[in-house]
This record gives sequence, structure tokens and C-alpha cells, in this order.
Amino acid sequence: MPSSPVNETHETMTDTLFYNVWRTETPENQARLIRAMREEAPRLAANPGFRSMRVLEGSDGRVLVEGRWASREAFDTAVTHNEGAQTSRQGLEALGTAEPGIFTEAFQIGPAEAPPRDYPGAAFWDRFARRQVVANRLKLTLVEGGQGEPVLLVPGMLETWAIWSRIMPHLANHYRVIAPDLRGFGESEGTGAGYDKVTLASDMIALLDALDVGGVHVVGHDFGGQVAYALAAGHRDRVATLTAIETLLPGIDVKARGDEGKFWFFPFHMAPDVPEMLTAGREREYVRALWDIFVEPNSEVTLEDRAEVERAFARPGALTSGFGFYRTIPKDIVDLTPHYANKLAIPVLALGGEHCFERRTLETFQQVGTDIAGGVIEGAAHFAPLERSEETARVLLNFLAARRMKLGARTEVRRPY
Repeated sequence: MPSSPVNETHETMTDTLFYNVWRTETPENQARLIRAMREEAPRLAANPGFRSMRVLEGSDGRVLVEGRWASREAFDTAVTHNEGAQTSRQGLEALGTAEPGIFTEAFQIGPAEAPPRDYPGAAFWDRFARRQVVANRLKLTLVEGGQGEPVLLVPGMLETWAIWSRIMPHLANHYRVIAPDLRGFGESEGTGAGYDKVTLASDMIALLDALDVGGVHVVGHDFGGQVAYALAAGHRDRVATLTAIETLLPGIDVKARGDEGKFWFFPFHMAPDVPEMLTAGREREYVRALWDIFVEPNSEVTLEDRAEVERAFARPGALTSGFGFYRTIPKDIVDLTPHYANKLAIPVLALGGEHCFERRTLETFQQVGTDIAGGVIEGAAHFAPLERSEETARVLLNFLAARRMKLGARTEVRRPY
């Protein structure tokens, strides 16, 4: 849509990205604004130098428009100095208020690739299969294999199901393993909203229902541990055990360790729009920089592991989904705090990495449960399931083996693929 540039481009750069964040007062105006933009889009697309346009809608009434043009000159000809485009913009302004911006692409790899067929290896795919199910009206992708009591593995920020790929073969020797991509992550559909942990937990319940799974052991990492907690606290008849790895809970205080500065990105990711604007075209570099902070240098993590994460989060909208984890923290505190006093009675395993959360995960869950085990995974930082996979699998398997499921469970893997 027509947008007013706010800073100069550089003649050696390539494509130019123009952003508008439109704010509307009512759902009706938001819908009318999007409809008007859809009607206007073919006219823009017919102009020389047009590359692409994306329109994203937010649950708070905002509409984010990204226009990609070959050059500043192409944009100016088609939009800035075009009488018809400016007349169109005036019509849109009757429905919402625009906050324009311009970004010039400095670097790009892509377009986003499909997931590598062989990652994490041919031997893995001999035992596991990828499939999609519809849950909460979204197509969610999952990887599953094995037989026995079902174990649901929930990933977190800057992760897909593949964060579990090292430990899944160990678990599948004894359990049915189900590893989904959350909405908007990996190959799963998203809506741009719904990243509060109660909603994500409801996605997991819908996924389990689609798989005909009743009771389940739930394992979560990072924000996935918060989703796992919301699942256990809100659906107590479905969860037999809870394991949280490198997880804190919103609104639960633990003793400061003096390393809080490395979590600078929490307020940055919570800010509306700005993270997307500053990471556009540099998604891989940003993901790489965050992993550098939280991966132990001498761990099992390979270049292939990191390349898969960077590929997944270079996809359009993937980082926005990740930022959603942070932007819903105020709502998560409201949603989850009432559960904290009604402590979990199921067995809970709480693990932290030696070089990241240490005992903070255990100290967190000791405040919300009555049957808590756990400690520290030596040699791991934040991404323990990849960094120290055998030790993580060993501790998890010992925990599960001593706590057989008492809930009703349907355990076979159904393979319609």
C-alpha cells in the first residue's frame, strides 16, 4: 500500500522494503481496511519494479503491510508521485492511521527453503515420520515414532520440533514420541496471534485429540516448558507427568544470579513492530547471534543443527511468532498466576543447564508443585536436548520409567502416510 519513506536508501543496496503499520479502532474497520488493500494490490503489482507485498493482521486491530520494490525510484514512481496511489491512500486513512517506514535490504539468503529431506539423518527417518493434523483450525506439523505411553515434546523460542531430534531415538525405544511445531513455527500454520501459553496449550490438546491420544507425559523446553505447565495446570486429567527444561514461569521469582544482562532481548522482543523492522532481511544473522549467546561452545551442537534453525526462522513471519512468546507475557501472568496456588500434584522433573539457568528451573517449579525432582545438566547451556543429548535422555528416561502412566492412554502410532 502507499507508504511515505522516512530515510534515504543507499545506491549499492538491492531490494527496498517499505512498511506501514496501520492502526484501526474497530474489527470492522480492520476488515474493511484489509479488503480495500486487497482490491488495490493488483494495481500496485502491475508497476515496474514491484517485487511483492505482504499484509499481516493483528488481534489488536493493527495491520502490518510490507512492500518490496526493486529500488527507491520504482517505489516513488508507482506510489509517492502517483496521483492515483495518493488518492487510494486517502481512502485508506478513513479506516485507519498509518505509521510508515522504509528499510533497505542489506543481505538475504533465500527464498526460504523447504526443510531438508535428510536432516537430522537417514537413520532418524527410518524410525520417524512427519505428518500434519488439523488442530484448532490450524494445520500443525509433527514428527512421531515409537510405541508405548505417549510423550509430547514441546519446543520453545528459536526452535522447531528438531530441538528434540537427538533424544527422540532414545525415547522411542520405550515410548510413543510426538514432537510438533507450534503454530507459526517450522512447517505449522499460524495466524499471527495466539502465543499466550493457555492458547498454545489448547492447540496441544486439540493435536492430541486429533491423534486419538488421551493421557500423556509432557516435556517442554524454554517457552515450551511454559506451554507444558499451562497444559498440565489447565488439563489435569490429561497429563501424567511434566518435565520442564531450561524454563522459568512468568510471575514466579527466583534468586538473581548476576547474569541477567544477557537476557536484554526480553524487553526488545516485547516491543511492538520494532524487532521486525530491525531484523528484516537479517533474520539468519539475528538467530545466529542469539544462539551464540546460549550454546555451550564445546557441546554436541553441529553446523547442520544451526543451519536448520536459521533456515526455519528465515521464513516469513517465523520470528514474529517467536516475538509473540514475549509479547504475551503480561497476559500469561494473569492467566497462570491463579494456577500457582493450586499446586500440581503430578510428578514434575525440572532441569536447568549448568551454563544457563542452573538450578533456577528447579527453584521455579518447587513453588508450583508438590512432587518435584530435578537439578542441573552438566556441560549444557540453554539448548540441553541438543548440547548434551545422552545425559538429557538418560535423566528423562529414568524419571519416566519410575512414574508409569496412571491415566488412560491410547498409545499406538497410527500411520496413514
